[in-house]
Amino acid sequence: MDAFLSGLQEVGYVDGRNVTIEYRFAEGRQHVLYDLALELVRLPVEVIVASSSEAAVAAKTATTTIPIVAVAMTGDPDGSNLVRSLERPGDNVTGLTAALADHSGRQLALLRDVLPSVSQVAFLWNGKRRLGSGMYPHAEIEVAARASGIQLHSLEVRAADQLGPALESAAQRRVQGLVVLGDPLTFVHRARIVDFAARERLPAVYDFREFVDVGGLLGYGPSMGLLFRRSASYVNKIMRGSHPSDLPVERPASTQLIVNLNTARTLGLAIPQSVLDEATEVIG
Repeated sequence: MDAFLSGLQEVGYVDGRNVTIEYRFAEGRQHVLYDLALELVRLPVEVIVASSSEAAVAAKTATTTIPIVAVAMTGDPDGSNLVRSLERPGDNVTGLTAALADHSGRQLALLRDVLPSVSQVAFLWNGKRRLGSGMYPHAEIEVAARASGIQLHSLEVRAADQLGPALESAAQRRVQGLVVLGDPLTFVHRARIVDFAARERLPAVYDFREFVDVGGLLGYGPSMGLLFRRSASYVNKIMRGSHPSDLPVERPASTQLIVNLNTARTLGLAIPQSVLDEATEVIG
């Protein structure tokens, strides 16, 4: 939110002065997103900023007329009916995608860099999340795992109360590493997931740096802060008369690799120099 507000200020908007922001937080409970979107539509508001694909879908279901700026669309937005294409979104949704090419392959490669002997990896993901054409995220990482000679153990969850059993099943399978798909559910419960990895002494790689900030080992993906900051430019263009259908969806301009050396030392891991050289930030 700080990044978003800073982005708004850069284009001339200050909350409480020349713009009013109505906040609604689902706190990871995806089933309430539609009701929250309806509240905003009924106010009504001029623009809805949705922090994820799930929030954008809820908003689009609630309104076909109010412009929607999706901050961090995941998977293939044009394959999930959010937009018609990245270049010409159509309808009332545009924004930014957090999707990266060969994201899963790079995450598995990082795990192998820090633990060359890794052969059993657990993949924690939200079963409600789909990529383009209805494909589930585990299909993408399974392809990367086979190419790397790694056996993947899928940990599908759909609600917070399923996190504990899923993580304990990973411990029982004696996996050697963990990959966590970033989405509202895992993001809200990131401290719990990171604590599990620490307790089981599992090297883990996450999508976003916020997991590393609470003790995660590696974060590889786009900057959430930058995505939120950039979304303010979409809000500005819409407030000045642009229609979402004319504003192409923006891909991440760069990726970030965050390495937590404190966690590495706790796990008894030596981070290779090649990984440190690639890192955009090293903690500890």
